[in-house]
Amino acid sequence: MKSTKNEKLCFQWGLTIHRFCILIESYRLK
Repeated sequence: MKSTKNEKLCFQWGLTIHRFCILIESYRLK
């Protein structure tokens, strides 16, 4: 049952990191 919570947390972290990567990419392109 705890695995689902970890998956959700991992998913949120993935989105955060993905957004961060996009931020860095857009910053480098400028």
